[in-house]
Amino acid sequence: KVSADIVLVYGDIQYPKGFITLVFKENLAKVGLIAVDQQHQNEGIGKALMEAAEYFAIKNNFTTLEIITQTENKNACAFYERIGCHQTNILYTHHHWKKHANTI
Repeated sequence: KVSADIVLVYGDIQYPKGFITLVFKENLAKVGLIAVDQQHQNEGIGKALMEAAEYFAIKNNFTTLEIITQTENKNACAFYERIGCHQTNILYTHHHWKKHANTI
């Protein structure tokens, strides 16, 4: 299940080559997921989807289009940089997992 306010699809709706999801909050449009079918990567589809998301955000009066990714995801970071996105913030999230003792 994908949680999104809108899904923009590239290609046939039944067999899309890619899609991008957007979530809205006040003046913010936030990219949730962006995916391109592996057989159609390096065809400019990801860039087209990002341009469509930006166009949609502007036309609907959103002041910010936010993209969040992990710095360890080098492919995503390189993609966003190639299409002209710039890092504005780094947020460190630490997870603590409690180990539960086995009880008999």
